[in-house]
This record gives sequence, C-alpha cells and structure tokens, in this order.
Amino acid sequence: MADTTCEESALYVLSSASITSVEDVARANGDGQRWYQLFWLSRDHDEITISMLNRVKATGYTAVFVTLDTYILGWRPFDMDNGYNPFLGPGQVSVAIGFSDPVSKKKFKEKHGCVLSFQGLAIHGRYQVSAAALECTNCAEGNPDRGRCKPCCLGRGSSSLGMFPHIVDAVGGETTIFLDSGVTSGADIAKALALGAQCVLIGRPYLYRVVLDGCDGVVHILR
Repeated sequence: MADTTCEESALYVLSSASITSVEDVARANGDGQRWYQLFWLSRDHDEITISMLNRVKATGYTAVFVTLDTYILGWRPFDMDNGYNPFLGPGQVSVAIGFSDPVSKKKFKEKHGCVLSFQGLAIHGRYQVSAAALECTNCAEGNPDRGRCKPCCLGRGSSSLGMFPHIVDAVGGETTIFLDSGVTSGADIAKALALGAQCVLIGRPYLYRVVLDGCDGVVHILR
C-alpha cells in the first residue's frame, strides 16, 4: 500500500499499530510523502516513544500525528466476544513496530503507567512536544498557530461529520483541518470538503479493497 500511494502521489500515514516496521514502509514508499501516527504510551515508556520518533525521522517521515484519544482502549464487548486481541496471538499481529524497536523489546513487559506528560520530547528537533500540545489547545480555543498544529477530527465519540462543523467554527480559515474516520465513499469526501475540510483520510476502504484485489484494488480506491 505504501508503494501504491507513492505511485499515485497520495499521502501515506503509518500507524504505531501497523504490522510493518517504519523502515520497511519507508523502503516501499520510496520518494513518496509519508507521515507517522503516534499512539502515545505512558510516561514510563518515554524511551520507546523517543526511539520511535528518532527512527521515524531517520527514515524520511515528514510529520507526526499525535493521537490523544486512544491512550487507554475503551471497553469493547464485540471484540471480546469474538476473541479479538491482536496483542496475544503467536504471530504478534499489529505489534510489529513495537517488536522491531530495541527499546520497546527491552521494556515491553513492564507495566504501563497512568500519567501522560508531553515534557521532554521533541518532534524532528524543531520544538518541544509541550509546545505542540499548547498549539493544539490554542486550536481548540480558536487561536491556532499557522503552519504547526493541524487539527484532525476523529470519529470515536460523536460522528465525525456531527462534530466537524463545531471544529470548523472554532478554527476554520486559520489552520488546516483534516477529517478522519468513517469515510467510505466519494459522497463522504464531498460532504467533508463542503463542511470545510482541506484533506480527508481513509483507512478501511483501501484495506477491504486490497484483500479483494491487491495493489490494483488500492489504485481503484485512490482514483
């Protein structure tokens, strides 16, 4: 998929929960534009986060999405009923990145803490993550700092489209807004753009298509 997005001049965003390491994706993506979606660990695991960010920077990722709404997974009875726990399987599905990181290997069995702090980490050596957090707060208050924080509307509570007008009212015209989650058709994209989004992210549609038709399926979705 990373290779296909490069050929189609599309942006590829790699999740921390990917089944493929940042290095392998970078090689497949070549000269394509790629960003990294960081799922924040507890403060006890800052070494892992720093290690991952250093690897991301070294392999040509040009931006980082800091995900703040999944610090602790919610209660998911449907997944529990179906025995869906990708972190327990012998194939270690969805944790290839963690197991490919030397610091993560050392600390994997340690218990997670419960306090989240932005202090002490730097993104691409340009500014402290504490500043990025402040900018995101400013964005929510309608005072975004242009060129840095890019708010991304996620759909884990209310629907993405349901909350989106409130976000646009707060920061629209002052910063770039992406819409993520629940986008499954061209109609969804048109609605998002009409409501003020500058960019739309997709996930499941291309995953479904790659199962059906491989790389050709991804091309079909992107086009």
